Amino acid sequence: MSIPSNVSDLFLKKRLALRWNGQDVALDVPVDVFSSHQLDDGTNYLMQQMAGTTYRWPRALDVGCGYGPLAIWLAVLERSQQVDGIERDWVAAHYAQRNANRAAKGRVKIRPGLAFEGAEAGTYDLIVSNLPAKIGSVAQRYLLLGAQRYLKGEGQVWLVVVRPLLDEVERLLSTAPVELLHRSANARHAVLAYRFVDPPTETLPKDFESLTRTSSDVATTATEIEEGLNAGQNAGPYLRGQRPFQQDSTSYVVDAYHNVPEFDSYSYATQLLFNAMQEPLEEHPTRSLAILNPTQGHLGIWAGSCVSNLQTIVLLSRDALELRAARHNLMKCGFTGQVIESHGVDLPAVNVDLVVGHLREKEGTDIVLARIQQMLQSSFGRILLLAAKASFAGRLVKLMGKLPVRTGKLTKRRGYAVMSVRSR
Repeated sequence: MSIPSNVSDLFLKKRLALRWNGQDVALDVPVDVFSSHQLDDGTNYLMQQMAGTTYRWPRALDVGCGYGPLAIWLAVLERSQQVDGIERDWVAAHYAQRNANRAAKGRVKIRPGLAFEGAEAGTYDLIVSNLPAKIGSVAQRYLLLGAQRYLKGEGQVWLVVVRPLLDEVERLLSTAPVELLHRSANARHAVLAYRFVDPPTETLPKDFESLTRTSSDVATTATEIEEGLNAGQNAGPYLRGQRPFQQDSTSYVVDAYHNVPEFDSYSYATQLLFNAMQEPLEEHPTRSLAILNPTQGHLGIWAGSCVSNLQTIVLLSRDALELRAARHNLMKCGFTGQVIESHGVDLPAVNVDLVVGHLREKEGTDIVLARIQQMLQSSFGRILLLAAKASFAGRLVKLMGKLPVRTGKLTKRRGYAVMSVRSR
């Protein structure tokens, strides 16, 4: 299998054919994203409710825009002249911009990031979101109330939530300085719209006291949240709590993040990787290490404690939150070398001695094989140690028999496996 010049093209799963405002709209949907089978019911419901109003919002922001349907819909229906979108998944953000370029004639701009990252204060007439259900209550409060900083004086927030979140969201809004503009609900979702009636303040509300609390720092203003989160210096509103871990003689405490794997225990795949890493780390000088899908940062923390001359750790993920979690915990646990974040599918212009990490099986064999070839053929890494469910790893090994690579014997444990891959 050859590697396409743009690896991201491999992620295309299907094309949705829609008709909005008398215009045919085609949305390319990538694999392994939210609502990849069809347009999400909650997003559809939010569109229906917004379409039933006469509001116009010249400048809009879609927080967590996915592959772009809501942002593009606002532009196509001419409810907004300019729409910005922010999305933590690089692949989804890439496809959102690709869809917008085709359907919205330059009026939609998408960037990868977290929450309101990169947004300018006092800019927007509308902030809209399909509120994530699994990011933790503090992050949800931050999205609901932190939106005020980015709105113009009469700006509005429109959001859709799943019904199990409705009571908590309404309780929070009932104690906040907001005016409710719209409320509707069906069996599965609810749509709420509101505006803030008090001027914005830089000081955080009282119940945000633990918003970015870690073992070493507390952010007390909205600006400090953004600056610290963006720099990997604090846990931001996604903090779940501190958790102790131990691997061999290495004991450490991480700031565990919501919606990032391995927040309270190692997976079987990570345990296999710990064992598989020992031999190459002992036999070969290792000054640089790349970690694919690094979860909370465990592999890097352990390697940093074991390898005295480890100078560089490269973190590879399509998930911005996973990258921030791993970077933050590496710094928190004492790694003083260089940490490089690579958000997306392009590889940074560095060479590393060893690549380790977890495969995203939902991406499928074609994408995973292309990524393996990409790393080996670009000389990014000379040895790859990759973990996945044993059945998926077995299929990959069979397919790699036709490629110019060498694979070692699979090491298995409780349904998971680690494979070693090198160039021939």
